[in-house]
Amino acid sequence: MPLLVGAGVLAVALAAGGAWYLTGEDQKKADQPKDTAAPGKADGSAPAPRPSASASAAAYTVVFKDKPLKLLATREFGKLNDVDLDFPKVAPFGEIASSDRELQMGFEDIENRTPFGKSTGPAPELCEAGAATNPIPARLPKSDLTGADSAIVQGDLLCTVTSKGNLAMIKIITVEPSNNKLYSVPTYLTEVTLWKRKA
Repeated sequence: MPLLVGAGVLAVALAAGGAWYLTGEDQKKADQPKDTAAPGKADGSAPAPRPSASASAAAYTVVFKDKPLKLLATREFGKLNDVDLDFPKVAPFGEIASSDRELQMGFEDIENRTPFGKSTGPAPELCEAGAATNPIPARLPKSDLTGADSAIVQGDLLCTVTSKGNLAMIKIITVEPSNNKLYSVPTYLTEVTLWKRKA
């Protein structure tokens, strides 16, 4: 009988000790700080960084935004108005150096001195992509600038890399038809935005 009682006491002691050991190990795990680092790939390498909107925007710096500019076509034979979008300004032919012109407003056409394209949105990335991949003709005669199928309409976003390497966007606010039957190139009321591109 004493042998049985002793065995029973030993069993209870072992059970209590085992329960304490398990509880102690669980407490140690709970006390350990959790690893808050981002999980890596299965091969142990760090995950590739995702491109952020701020990093993308850092490639462009706004020089000016939505500056009003009137693109005025001439109404006299042989006369031209030159356009420099880096300021922006419009001046009679000869007042802007040929190397600084982006557009030339003529009495019978509009000529691009730097390649222009239409953008699908106002973001600089879309603007530069439009300039490169959605071009408009280098010369637009008056027949392409009037009527239902006009090449330039209200709401268009026309983009180019300027002679100084900046990115310019012309937003067409209003198209004013010419009252002169002989010289019918419209006048365009616009807003110009200029970005400096990261080298």
